[in-house]
Amino acid sequence: MKSKHIAILGAVILTMLAIYPNPIYASESPTLEELERDLYCMCGCVKILAFCEMSKCSVSVRMRSELAEMIEKGLSKEEILDLMRKKYGDEVIATPPTTGFSLAVWLYPVIGGGIGLGILYLLLKRREEVVWHGEPEELLERGEEIFEEHVDYEEKYDRLFEEEFEKFRRRKREEGA
Repeated sequence: MKSKHIAILGAVILTMLAIYPNPIYASESPTLEELERDLYCMCGCVKILAFCEMSKCSVSVRMRSELAEMIEKGLSKEEILDLMRKKYGDEVIATPPTTGFSLAVWLYPVIGGGIGLGILYLLLKRREEVVWHGEPEELLERGEEIFEEHVDYEEKYDRLFEEEFEKFRRRKREEGA
């Protein structure tokens, strides 16, 4: 059973590594559409440049024309993104770089996933060690018996309450009369 858990854990880790994002500078000859997906529009709409829907957004029009000019000059994707970062700041880049402090943005999901898998493994391991005190059907029947006993107690205490309350009312009437 232990080897089964290790195999599952290995498969999940390999899957996570397979879908781990590639750096944003993978392409040497960028298209305008590629670059629009890698940049935020700086008009304040907080959308990717390709999806900026602000009516007559002069900022997105200007940014697109800047990108087209840079593509025509033959600049690489890395060079264009660096120029845009210098002009607008780091917040223009939609995909965080994989260096420095921004590397944490890429690592936190992997670390969190690893911790989650570790917790899942421990819970599954713990569940294997559980000793059942009977068959599930027997436990269910026993639970129903306990419930019925509880209902009987409830009726008993309701009856006692009614008797005591009736005594209390009689005493109050006698004191008032």
